[in-house]
Amino acid sequence: MRNWKIKALIQGGISFLPKSQSWNYLFQKYLSKSLKLDEEKLLKKLAQSAKHLENYFEAADKPERDLFVLELGTGWWPIVPIGLFLSGATWVWTLDKNSLLDHLTIKTLLNLITRVAEDGRLSRVLPRLSRNRLVSLTEVSEDESLSDTEALLKRLRITAVVGNGHNLGLEKKIDLFVSNNTLEHIHSAALREIFIEFSRLSSADAVMSHFIDLSDHYANFDKTISPHNFLKFSDFTWRIFNNSVHFQNRLRISDFKKIQREAGFGVVMEETAKTGVDIKDVALAERFRDYPESELLATHSWLVSKLEREINPAKV
Repeated sequence: MRNWKIKALIQGGISFLPKSQSWNYLFQKYLSKSLKLDEEKLLKKLAQSAKHLENYFEAADKPERDLFVLELGTGWWPIVPIGLFLSGATWVWTLDKNSLLDHLTIKTLLNLITRVAEDGRLSRVLPRLSRNRLVSLTEVSEDESLSDTEALLKRLRITAVVGNGHNLGLEKKIDLFVSNNTLEHIHSAALREIFIEFSRLSSADAVMSHFIDLSDHYANFDKTISPHNFLKFSDFTWRIFNNSVHFQNRLRISDFKKIQREAGFGVVMEETAKTGVDIKDVALAERFRDYPESELLATHSWLVSKLEREINPAKV
């Protein structure tokens, strides 16, 4: 099964089931096989955690010695929070609207990390790797008494938070907000509310670092379609293929910048990659025809922002 429309319709059906995320996990693990974690994927994600840190130290005027981080979008594998722990972060909160973590998955992840540490690959992707933190991680991976997911994560200075990103109630001010392949899965209105909450939680020199996948995610599954495939559908037609377990908002980079500005953040760094296709070969839906060619062909982007003004949620 490699047709993206079949996958979309199956996941659409799954979205109506009770505990839809659990059913979607089984579908992706055993049928689409998109949840398999190998060493290559692990190192790529760990490198993203290092990139977030470098973005912070480059953008912050006065980087904090005690670095408190909030990740948006935990997902199935808490790789980025663990990469931040290994690189010296004081504490990491990782937020998702559903709890997707389990003890066995995390143990598997820790064992894989210790394996890539043995031959030096870990230190190559984590230039700020703390040897003491690596020793702690190894001890946690070998500790058979840690049967509780929360306790295991606590040993790694990580707290998993389940919620929609509003009224998080954290006691600490956050220095660095990060996300990886997450913003494209959130409705624009909800994303604006999340960023407003981030504004409230920000420390004096807070930085946001986001890696955004601007391509059609179905193209990762079905190689017969292009990364720009979803730009040809009207909003009405796209609803047939879009669903709550694999939602894609189709926002372009200027849309993400606008939402951040509305929440008080200004972009200070941007790295955007695009394909080399001719935009004339892309049959655009009317919604996308006024965007510049560079945005329509963009596939991935790093956006780094700083808080310019705090937004009062009661007045928006």
